[in-house]
Amino acid sequence: MKKAISRRAAFKKITGLWALAIAQRSFGLFGFFKNKDNELEPDASGRVKLSLKNVSYQQLMNNGSSVKVEIKGLGKPLILIRKNKDSVLAISSKCTHLGCEVSLPHNGIINCSCHGAEFKPDGTVVKGPAKQNLKKFRTEVDNKEITIFLK
Repeated sequence: MKKAISRRAAFKKITGLWALAIAQRSFGLFGFFKNKDNELEPDASGRVKLSLKNVSYQQLMNNGSSVKVEIKGLGKPLILIRKNKDSVLAISSKCTHLGCEVSLPHNGIINCSCHGAEFKPDGTVVKGPAKQNLKKFRTEVDNKEITIFLK
């Protein structure tokens, strides 16, 4: 025979699950539960196209600006950095030390908060423990669109 659960215990469980769901939706609490609504999907040839008309990417119209972009199948977002009118750099945000997600560039440094590795905005290692540069992806910039080549 099953033991009946009290109203108080049921309320605590429901409240806890509700709070967890809100935290997940708001903050992407766990990597495997991340909100995938904004993920971009590569085409069959491994290309991803970003429209600079999309509000999420409009800041890439400005030199020196950067954003993270979720792409299906990569696990960690890409960091896009606008170098100049004709050039956007795309690098992985997966630290080459143990795979933690690195930050966007700040004061000329991309930081991995897990173990303190630092990278230049082009993905080059500045300070360990990482020994390898962040992975780069080829890009093409057209008037209002950025194409990222994943393959």
